[in-house]
Amino acid sequence: MKTLFITATVFLLLCIALFLNYKYINNTVEELTDLTNSLDITNKKECEETILKITEKWEKSTDIFSLSVSFREIDYLGEVLISLSHYCKVGNESEFEKYKELLLDAIDGVSRLERFSVINIL
Repeated sequence: MKTLFITATVFLLLCIALFLNYKYINNTVEELTDLTNSLDITNKKECEETILKITEKWEKSTDIFSLSVSFREIDYLGEVLISLSHYCKVGNESEFEKYKELLLDAIDGVSRLERFSVINIL
């Protein structure tokens, strides 16, 4: 009977940890998406400040993200963020918009692996 209780407790703690990880990743992804959508290259100073906020939020979150998201996804998002920052600084609007969309896709890619779906379960 002790073994059953210990097993059930460990299982419950594991489920709680998975749920908290899921919530953290989805909340962070939502914040990153909102910040990215608010980017506008016409106001260069505001654009650079917003990219700095995104970068700080991302760097703060990568340790926890790396527990359940592949390093390839994490590295790709960081690379796109660096490119977006560069094109904001130089004022290249077409490349900026391209990398903004790539960043939104990379952010979605990070959360895609955390969604409850048949594909992710199998």
